[in-house]
Amino acid sequence: MIGAYVYELTLGTRQQLQLAQARCDHRCELLGIEKAAPTTIQQDRLGIDSASPIWRITRLHYLDGCPRIVERSCMACARVPSLDVDQAAGSLAQVLHQSGSGPLHAREVLGAVALTSANAALLDAKPGQPAFRLEREVFDEQGRCWEYGLRAMCGHDLRFDILTAEKDDDPFCY
Repeated sequence: MIGAYVYELTLGTRQQLQLAQARCDHRCELLGIEKAAPTTIQQDRLGIDSASPIWRITRLHYLDGCPRIVERSCMACARVPSLDVDQAAGSLAQVLHQSGSGPLHAREVLGAVALTSANAALLDAKPGQPAFRLEREVFDEQGRCWEYGLRAMCGHDLRFDILTAEKDDDPFCY
């Protein structure tokens, strides 16, 4: 598990993407945004009940013109009552900041998985191909979870560097 303090409207792995962008061309495509009922895990992570709708957002990140990252995230509609396509296509950090969430803290868990058929189709890969899986929760100063998301990342031509700080150096480091 990785703890990261989010600086200047930047979210967790966005910093890693920025490093990747410096080495290649990056663009993000919004595949969908919809209001939906939350799953059990989304209820648990966001601290909401089954009657509370969520914004379900799907994005596809391209590096050097190739699809490399499928991002599926959600936010409680009660915390972000209106979310338009332009906001969802851009940085969720900006949306959260505009909602008055204050400083953000991300908790991330990185692992390896086999790509599902749905993610493999989006990433021009084979189902079952190894990929990185990043689970992320974004919290405000009060400990409320504003965003929960999963990313599937093809790693065959990407390098992922994870930097951690000593606990004494970073109060948000686990």
